[in-house]
Amino acid sequence: MRKTATILGLMLFWLPTTASAEAIDSLALGAARGVAGIPASESTAKAQGVPSSQESTDGVVAEESLPKSGRAGLEDDLFGGGAAETEVAGRKGLEDDLFGGSDAQDEAASGAQDAAAGSAQDEPPKDRESALFGSGKPALSHFDESRFEDPLALGGQLYSRVAVSGNDETSAENSTFSAPTLFDLYLDGRPNDRVRAYLRGRLKHDFSVTAGQTNAQGQTLEPTQVALDQLWLKFDIAQTVYVTAGRQPIRWGTGRFWNPNDVLNQQARDPLAVYDERLGVGLVKFHLPAESIGLNVYAVMNAEGASELDELGGALRVEWLVVSAEISLTAAARKDDPVRLGLDLSAPLGPFDVWVEGNVRHGDKGAYWKGAFDVASFAFPTEFSREDEWLPMVTAGTELAVLYSDQDSVYLGLEGFYNEAGYEDSSLYPWLLFKGDFKPLYNGRFYGGGYVSLPQPGEWNDSSFTFSLLSNLSDPTFLIRLDARVRVLTYLDLSVWGSAFFGEGELRLGVEVPPVPGVPGLETGFTLVPPRFQAGLAAILRI
Repeated sequence: MRKTATILGLMLFWLPTTASAEAIDSLALGAARGVAGIPASESTAKAQGVPSSQESTDGVVAEESLPKSGRAGLEDDLFGGGAAETEVAGRKGLEDDLFGGSDAQDEAASGAQDAAAGSAQDEPPKDRESALFGSGKPALSHFDESRFEDPLALGGQLYSRVAVSGNDETSAENSTFSAPTLFDLYLDGRPNDRVRAYLRGRLKHDFSVTAGQTNAQGQTLEPTQVALDQLWLKFDIAQTVYVTAGRQPIRWGTGRFWNPNDVLNQQARDPLAVYDERLGVGLVKFHLPAESIGLNVYAVMNAEGASELDELGGALRVEWLVVSAEISLTAAARKDDPVRLGLDLSAPLGPFDVWVEGNVRHGDKGAYWKGAFDVASFAFPTEFSREDEWLPMVTAGTELAVLYSDQDSVYLGLEGFYNEAGYEDSSLYPWLLFKGDFKPLYNGRFYGGGYVSLPQPGEWNDSSFTFSLLSNLSDPTFLIRLDARVRVLTYLDLSVWGSAFFGEGELRLGVEVPPVPGVPGLETGFTLVPPRFQAGLAAILRI
């Protein structure tokens, strides 16, 4: 088995580090996607003194896991994600640790675990490595028989979905069909409890795409793509500072639908995704926990895409648990990118859980557009700069848990979002799409969302149901969605969903541009028919 794992590991290192360019998915945001976890109450976890950081990290150096509770615990129970199970040494605990959803909130447990690990060794340093890393024992030899019985774990996850999308202009049999499948394969090496190396490669194949096929914008679609999702090394320095270096998943912020403070990911999270398909980011992250005062400090060097020293970026995040409230401050800067400053606040307020997440950025060199877009009269928007402006984004929400039996609750949530950088005129959306500046759920100025979640109702402990509503209030357009999820055969999660779209704008975008000779990219024109409904089925199998 170990030889097989080693061979597979060597094969994985030949994976390309970047995937082919993604074709633009359905612009209505609902295509072939389901709800990515149900936000539940955070107050329980906070009352127990467990920081509930939103940062994603696949595992920690110290493996003793805290009990899951509150909002994070509910998401984990429903979708197999978040902090590792108490029995992390077992297969289930390891898989949940590695594949517990990109919204994993296990950095909370990580802070407490990292701090607890600091008192594990009482012996004085005896060699050079001990002096550097603070251990009372010499580093274990590769051939030392006292090392972990199985220092290398091999596993994976298969995520397959099918989706159908229809509109008012096509018959049912001519509805759009898609069938993408992702397979993630990981190698997890833990020679001891203070060092960990992790590799995760991804193979994606869309059975509904043929080689050379193009989308409505003329982009070539690739049926098969290979990518490196994660490749990182984790260790501690004197059991005080915990370092994770390499491509790794990360998420900051408290919002349910919107995350202004998720500043290290280039792509915004899709809040309606069954599974977050975003790849990891090349970072060196330093984590300093101070459990006694409920404090976590993260210092990050952003090396993603950097080829020169002056292209390296930096970020700092401080999370502080005050009584039952969690306050977080975020700052990030990088050459040619705007400076970002952010604040998160989440706390219980009577029977409600409330959260606020705000961010301002300055020095944004991105393109902004104004003016009319009318191909018939050859009127095109003009570009202008907002580099000297401070552009705020703020999201705020609340959630109420209503107990309807001794053990069961229904969760009701609302969230609003203001985006100063967004547009109030939806007529510019086709132009944004053409220029590559279309950012789903971040194009408009005002948004709103709500949900009703019914996790594990009655004796259906392996099932969950969610109704969601999203709206671009600047259009206005609306998306409503119903999701159901059930776990069968221990390792297999099945999801089914249906969506409907209303209005004319971002969430139900229709574009028809006639051929425009002499305008690059518009010589043949393009057409995008607005969707009316979407339905899908997905399966996630942990191996």
